[in-house]
Amino acid sequence: MPRMKQQRNEQGLERIAYAKIFPSIGIARVGDSESEFFFGPEFFPSVSEKPEEHRYRDVEGRIKRQAARFRLYGFDAYDQVVCELTAKNAVITWTAHLANKKAAWFAFDGAAKAAEQFAFADAAKHHVLRNNGIGTIVVNEASRRFEADDKRKTLEIDGGLKSVSGVNRLPAPDVQGDELRFKGMFKRRLGQAPSGGGDNQTLPAEAYDGHEVYLGELRTDDEGRLIVLGGHGLSQPVGPKGPAEGDDRLNYWITNYANNDHWYDDTSDGPVSAAVKTESGEIEVRGGAWVVVGPPDFAPDLTNLVTLYDVMEEVTLAAHLPLGAGAPEPRSLDRVGFHHDIEPVLHRANSLRWVSPLGLRGHGYAKPGVLEGAQGLSQAVEDSESGRAIRERFVQTLRLPNYNGLDPETGQPVVIADDDPVAVAQATASFMPPLSGDEGDRVVGIPKRWLTLTRLQHRRVHKWGKGDFDPNDSQPPHLNNMPPTLHEQPARLTRCALEATCGGAFFPGIEMTVIVRDPSLYTEAFRIDHGCVSAGDVTKYMACPWQADFYECRDSWWPAQRPDETVTDEAFQETVYKFQGRAETGGRQDRRGTVSPRAMGSRSR
Repeated sequence: MPRMKQQRNEQGLERIAYAKIFPSIGIARVGDSESEFFFGPEFFPSVSEKPEEHRYRDVEGRIKRQAARFRLYGFDAYDQVVCELTAKNAVITWTAHLANKKAAWFAFDGAAKAAEQFAFADAAKHHVLRNNGIGTIVVNEASRRFEADDKRKTLEIDGGLKSVSGVNRLPAPDVQGDELRFKGMFKRRLGQAPSGGGDNQTLPAEAYDGHEVYLGELRTDDEGRLIVLGGHGLSQPVGPKGPAEGDDRLNYWITNYANNDHWYDDTSDGPVSAAVKTESGEIEVRGGAWVVVGPPDFAPDLTNLVTLYDVMEEVTLAAHLPLGAGAPEPRSLDRVGFHHDIEPVLHRANSLRWVSPLGLRGHGYAKPGVLEGAQGLSQAVEDSESGRAIRERFVQTLRLPNYNGLDPETGQPVVIADDDPVAVAQATASFMPPLSGDEGDRVVGIPKRWLTLTRLQHRRVHKWGKGDFDPNDSQPPHLNNMPPTLHEQPARLTRCALEATCGGAFFPGIEMTVIVRDPSLYTEAFRIDHGCVSAGDVTKYMACPWQADFYECRDSWWPAQRPDETVTDEAFQETVYKFQGRAETGGRQDRRGTVSPRAMGSRSR
């Protein structure tokens, strides 16, 4: 029997009715390492998936890129996983498209305006543009979306469609390798475009034909799975004669956290699709995946209080999105388990003490916000007066969700007025979390300037506070280091990718912004609609360049990915020496012996 046919029979390929790509949304990240990269979380969180010797920087101290890896699974007519399709049992041709449209989009001015732009609201027609004066944004009545006109499209960096097939493919080092590289031109042919009204940003015809920008590349692994790598973290201004250099850079100061004219960066996003053939013919690939290339995660072992997974889970329940085969199953409020729903939130809050003074204030050693360890967790679930008091105290300090969106239980719109008395009263650092929100830096008395949990997260915590929860449930399998079964692999890939992201505050955010709260973005739960958006449409709302936002947003924004403070190996070891010395000498400092950060549970990088 031929080898392919034998494998087909052994794996049940004849039962495959269709195939789907997972994760449905993959996350890649830029990095300035020339050649080294690592894979983002797949079946477990980063902290447990990476080996002890793993480092996020190369030997020269440069940040490695995070690659997004995509897999293809075959499903039978009953939506059950049959097998993973690889180069061993099929011929797979992957196709992806990356683009960066930041410079051609509206200026970012808060989550509410970004939501209006995505929803094609009339009010958005009057919003300010980035690079105002170079073309304009027009209305596409057919798609019911805003888009750049032909002249403004010169500000879009379009890497084009790229395809790859086979195993262990990577770009050749010469120009032939460009067949797998995403390259686009910034300000391409802008000099040849017709004059746009005489604005001083309109370039003369002979000025410049564009600057080439590398956005990333495609590869495959030894099983034929797709690997998407993003850019190298390069951002710079481009003037009439090319990238600004020397004293010319003085004309292009970064003056805003999100909107800087003539600047570009090499983050991006776009669709991922596949074509599959076996010896019996083609297999339908339903829907498609999406890849987002974002900034680095500078604290990858920590998890944000709110992740994109949390936001999309709420949207799935509130909008009754179809739960496609292989999608993570959202948990309704009918079942709240302490270990599955509450403990992860407590752990995320406690871990912020390592990267944020605000986190240390409430969740440092012996602080009232700490609920961890055997004793702390036991108190958090026990049915006693002290247990109830602990839970109630925690819930009472938690700020009510203040964003506009859909109710996860009723599906009805929820609109929180700016002068809502409860929201205004809770817009202080006395309520948690003490971080900035969707409309800017935290300001006392302005509700939408403060971060909250999602409504789904908050109501779970509220039910826990009232004692309406299961204290004997289990942790989510991926947090308990339980390997997934074949049937569990697709959902696990999507969930782990999205839990290693930022789900707020959306000002504008890190990987994606407030548009993820809009149900029209999806064809089904956790899967972006290729007919709704195209390459570059997801990240075009984000800061341009992203480094401006990371510099500006200090102290109260996204400490689990952009730390406000860090503990160096040297400082950690010095602290260990002091504790050891006091323990061994009865209080006198003694520097005998050492304990490495790893031995103490640190995953310093």
